[in-house]
Amino acid sequence: MAYSLLPGNHLKLMIIAKARMSDGFFCYIGWDEDGHKLVRPVLRQNSCRWRLAKDKDLNVGEKHLFEVRSPELQGISHPHRANDVFVSYREPCDQSTKASDVVDLYDILIKQGHQTVKEVFYNTLREGKYVLEHTKCPSVGVYKCKREKLRITTDNNRDERTCEITEDPLVVYKYKITAVDDELPVVDPSEDVLVILGLTRPYRGSSHQFTKLRCYVIVVGFVTRSRSQQQSPQSPLSVLHGENANDVSVSGVLSPQRKRKRETDYDNENKFSSRRFKT
Repeated sequence: MAYSLLPGNHLKLMIIAKARMSDGFFCYIGWDEDGHKLVRPVLRQNSCRWRLAKDKDLNVGEKHLFEVRSPELQGISHPHRANDVFVSYREPCDQSTKASDVVDLYDILIKQGHQTVKEVFYNTLREGKYVLEHTKCPSVGVYKCKREKLRITTDNNRDERTCEITEDPLVVYKYKITAVDDELPVVDPSEDVLVILGLTRPYRGSSHQFTKLRCYVIVVGFVTRSRSQQQSPQSPLSVLHGENANDVSVSGVLSPQRKRKRETDYDNENKFSSRRFKT
């Protein structure tokens, strides 16, 4: 078994990331405190997608209880097979201590942090951009760097934001951001930032040109210690449009004007979904 769980087991997860997908869907990443593992809770055997209109809306920093239906999905290939767990949603856990839980978020994830992007995916990256389907590596992980090493660029033509990671002058990565909260933390340039990296679902290419399907690296969240200490999961950001930051870092509270712009951006995003990779 890829994961030491059995059908019927209860699984308590702290939600650490929430990512946008095409067509109004979302994807979550949780931390299994008992199994010490990053987990992607999946409600349907053939899809990791959650639709807020039908499924429970989860917020970063909250803890939720699930029941395991299968610890390993037979129809899902690696690398996603390493983190996907087929579950049924049960109930929210006691959130009375959520303020301290958010502080714990950084402390938990820092232990999972890697010094290079390649290490996150067991040195299997191709061209610094993707891994091939069936590669036995994690489909989600944590990269640690200084805030000064990160920069965001926006492609207005594609309605897309990209995170630029500079490991050194000769090693620069550029990854699409799917985090619901896609802003970089406003912290001191010398402060550590945890970048939560994920992989898209296997992609054939816009013209089905790839003979071997590719899983592209994406950014699904940012976490810093100072921000974790300042905000709780019930901040105005966490309930914006029903989508708490897939970030875990939890960015600053949005103004009404910024909120309306964000909602418009999300509406516009679906117009471009055919151009995007599916997470």
